[in-house]
Amino acid sequence: MGSYKPEMQAFEKLLIKSALEATNGNQTAAAQKLDISRQHLIRLMKKYGFEKKKQ
Repeated sequence: MGSYKPEMQAFEKLLIKSALEATNGNQTAAAQKLDISRQHLIRLMKKYGFEKKKQ
């Protein structure tokens, strides 16, 4: 049986994108929505190539 890793990563990326969009790019609020720490969210953003929103 094959691995589900690519599908899990795609889903994780979609969740992050959705949380960031729902919070207008606010990382603290997005992390709270995902029930993870802000630091973990930032690591995941780097992993999946999300750029920081420029002010």
